[in-house]
Order: sequence, then structure tokens, then C-alpha cells
Amino acid sequence: MFEIKILKTAWDDIERIADLHMALSGPNSARAVTDGILNSIEKLKEFPSGFPTVPEDEMSEAGYRMVIYKWYLSIYRIIDDIVYIYRVVDGRKNYPKLFRGFLEEER
Repeated sequence: MFEIKILKTAWDDIERIADLHMALSGPNSARAVTDGILNSIEKLKEFPSGFPTVPEDEMSEAGYRMVIYKWYLSIYRIIDDIVYIYRVVDGRKNYPKLFRGFLEEER
């Protein structure tokens, strides 16, 4: 079984998503979407390599994968026996743009 580490950037993303749903639809919506995202992340404990790599070439080559809940993508990478969740983004937006600076910092 793999360990899951949700990084601060991803927790911040989840909080922003919850705030958005709270403002638009109320607490039940915010709770449902955050529960859905966290439940999808929990699935990574068993078989994290079973989920697709991100479609952006540079990110895929760096080993980034994604698990999807509705239109939210939890972007992660497996290092040893730990799954690091880097970001949780809206897949309807240009999420590779969010990572360009991040990938440059890693080099």
C-alpha cells in the first residue's frame, strides 16, 4: 500500500474549490465536492500507477499522473512508495500552464 502526501499547494486548491462551491451552492455542495476529491485521492493508495499520465508531454515525461473526480484533476507523482499530490485543478481550464513554472523550478 502506498502512502499519500497532499502538499500544501493541493490543500490550498481544495480549499479554493470548497470556497467556490460554498459561494455558489452552499455547504452541502462544498462538502460533496471536497469529499469526492479526497475519496478519489484515497484510491491511489492501492494502485497509483493505474491512472493515466497527464496529456501534456513535458509533465507526462516527468512522471505526473492524474486522478479525476468530475472535472477536477488531482495531479500527482509517485516517488518510491509515496504518492505526492501537487495540485488539484479544474480540467476545463489550462492546467498545464500552472505547471510550466513548477517544472522549471524542479530542474
